[in-house]
Amino acid sequence: MKTELKLCRYGTAVLLLLGAVSTSHAVNVVVDPTQAWIGYMNVSELPANGGAYDFGSPWATAALDANFTGSKLILTPNDNIDLTDPIDAYWWQAPNDGSLAAAGNHTMDASMYVQNDALAGQTVTFSGTCLQNTLVSPYTSTIFIKDLSPSYGVNNVVTAPAAAGAFSITLATAAGDHIQYGFETVGPNARTAALPSLGNVEYAAVSKASVTVDPSQTWIGYMNVSELPANGGGYDFGSAWGTSALDANFSGSILTLTPNDNIDQSDPIDAYWWQSPNDGTTNSPGNHIMDASMYVQNDALAGAVVTFSGNVWNNSLVSPYTSTIFIKDFAADYSSSTSTTAPVVKGAFSITLATNPGDHIQYGFETVGPNARTALLPVLGNVVVASNAPPAGPIISSVAATPPVAIVGSNVVVSVTAIGSDPLTYQWKKNGVNLTGATSATLSLNNVSPTNEASYSVVVKDSTLNLSSTGAVYVAVENPAHLVVDPHAPYQGYMNFDSINGDGTPGGYESGQPFGTAALRASFVNGVVVLAPNTNLWETTDANFVSGGVSVRSCEADFYVQDDNLSGQTLTLTGYCPSNSLAGTLVSSVFIEDFNSSYALVGNANSNLVAGQAFTITLATNPGDHIQYGLRTDGPIEDPDGTLDPWGGSASTSSLVSIPLPVITASRAGNVTSLQFLTESGHNYTVQYKAHLTDASWTNVGTVIAGTGSTVTVTDTATAAARYYQLSVQ
Repeated sequence: MKTELKLCRYGTAVLLLLGAVSTSHAVNVVVDPTQAWIGYMNVSELPANGGAYDFGSPWATAALDANFTGSKLILTPNDNIDLTDPIDAYWWQAPNDGSLAAAGNHTMDASMYVQNDALAGQTVTFSGTCLQNTLVSPYTSTIFIKDLSPSYGVNNVVTAPAAAGAFSITLATAAGDHIQYGFETVGPNARTAALPSLGNVEYAAVSKASVTVDPSQTWIGYMNVSELPANGGGYDFGSAWGTSALDANFSGSILTLTPNDNIDQSDPIDAYWWQSPNDGTTNSPGNHIMDASMYVQNDALAGAVVTFSGNVWNNSLVSPYTSTIFIKDFAADYSSSTSTTAPVVKGAFSITLATNPGDHIQYGFETVGPNARTALLPVLGNVVVASNAPPAGPIISSVAATPPVAIVGSNVVVSVTAIGSDPLTYQWKKNGVNLTGATSATLSLNNVSPTNEASYSVVVKDSTLNLSSTGAVYVAVENPAHLVVDPHAPYQGYMNFDSINGDGTPGGYESGQPFGTAALRASFVNGVVVLAPNTNLWETTDANFVSGGVSVRSCEADFYVQDDNLSGQTLTLTGYCPSNSLAGTLVSSVFIEDFNSSYALVGNANSNLVAGQAFTITLATNPGDHIQYGLRTDGPIEDPDGTLDPWGGSASTSSLVSIPLPVITASRAGNVTSLQFLTESGHNYTVQYKAHLTDASWTNVGTVIAGTGSTVTVTDTATAAARYYQLSVQ
């Protein structure tokens, strides 16, 4: 019943098809006060005197007058001459006596601009907002982009008049030229006292925004898939992916990017994805280019100068895998984009892009290369980034087990990826105890048994500073002939929805999709699975789930492990149901299911949970199929307030599922009592006693024992006439 997209995993949906976006070679520039603004003044005769050009020279921007004040750029008629020589007849008309009656005698052409020759050869758009233009005649002001030849001859110019409102001008520039953008204000030299009556032009100075590698932001995954260069490199498709499927994962504040191995987990022998001999082994190279973008989209940044900064702790990717840092500005309809990028190089990074108001703004990382085999990831390298610089000493970017869940009799490799001053030294531990001879970056567990299930940690020491770091991973072990609920197994969540008829009877199947296990209301508590009716969708405004305060959908909530390595074996799932208070039409059960390659159900075994009873189900599975086993709760969506709905359910009810109920065998010799019991991997056991059943509490015998899948013996020395024992399991 579970269906799955073949080409992608599930992630945050965005209305964006990156592969279909046309990217122009363009750059946005804005009214940014942090740029190096330049002033230049050209002086000419008045039109009445023939308008001949007199001279030109650099001027300070304040002398133009052009000044950034707070969040504004303010341009006014030039009064710099009034401040320097008010009675010079060159500058002032009769009666040149220093009074306001003396009008300016020359035309002042004041340019306030940025020169950035790195823009040459690109299409430059200069945009912003003019707040007002109150200049009186004959004063005028314009907005410009200029393309000047290497000798500063004018090649091309685009201008626009200064008018209140948004402005945007664009110029395609020539390579090797000098590129300027800014403002030009023209008119006679003016008396300072007259400035209030002559008006001004005001522009909004663009805001500045700084972003970094922040795990608290909503990071989005998107995958574009193309043919290999050898096959023409054509674009195939693009879609939203969960970030973990990219692979891109935060661990605390640290983000790790690796080549994409998601396809290897979903369909290892599909010729679309794998080259010959496409036999499911690492001999089959990837057959498509995976362009994985891990990014934040924050449209509130639109119109700002955005700076994306952080620190690259490590880039060990091997060829042909590459990774880049980017900021992208997409038009409102995603039809075009501008961007700035930087290669991922160890050390601090900072990139900046001036963005347009109303656009879509994204920043993040893009990792490109062929789809990869999971087993090869340790040798393909990774990228490790964070907002802060790495601390001194070794940095562990990942500790991973391949495969993460092992089957009895198989082999597992546990590996660590660390960076630091070479040579690094390693010491592996099992449940905190040093393993003899385990002093390399990899730990091999061969022919595993349930006793191998444990937490494996590694201490990596830096030879230069003698500092160390510790990382850990849990290896779960499955016995096909004796599967149990293991809190360390990778349980997933899935919901299938059926309609409910008006009389409360089940309707037909409608849809299904993955859900977080918390949304299922399925979780481990002290080693026991607690299954409760689904309330996640009760308060939704969607009448397809709840209408008139009544559930109109039945939800099959599956809490399960998928391990296709179990295919082809006869599987037995066993356990115990301590309690089951589900009522009405609510039912909990255990299941094993066998799906073919297209996820059509071809075999299943199941059993309803009954309070106080053990269960055992068995299923012979087919080689090469998808195998799932676990627990499910089936029934109407419930009111989280616990109110009984018309179909007899309640959100406050639940069922519990544990390992098979352990049995203690006791024997006594002298003052020594020996207690024997069978343990299960993944669970902890504590023997406890009371001298009298009326005692308030139990006392532990010895320490906590980690389950090994085998029988253990605990001894207790006591001279008391009687002791009562119990076994606490978590």
